[in-house]
Amino acid sequence: MFSDPFIDEQFIRKLLRDINERRNDLPLHDRKIWPDAPDKILDHLQIIIDHNLIEGALIPFRGERTICIDKITWQGEEVLNRSS
Repeated sequence: MFSDPFIDEQFIRKLLRDINERRNDLPLHDRKIWPDAPDKILDHLQIIIDHNLIEGALIPFRGERTICIDKITWQGEEVLNRSS
């Protein structure tokens, strides 16, 4: 799916699984995920957004680290289903 050899596709699948699990545990008005996200997560989340695997993502500047995500798109669901 990802043509760039520097993209860790397995890590992206893990992030999608984590997003799916965490967002289901949160109230609808508070979709905050990874309050202290490390740079690797921030970098790969940008790739996930660029490939339209999630919607409604708010990735803050590097100083702020709380990430909000609304939902996984159907494309993201396909990536998750392939990895099962």
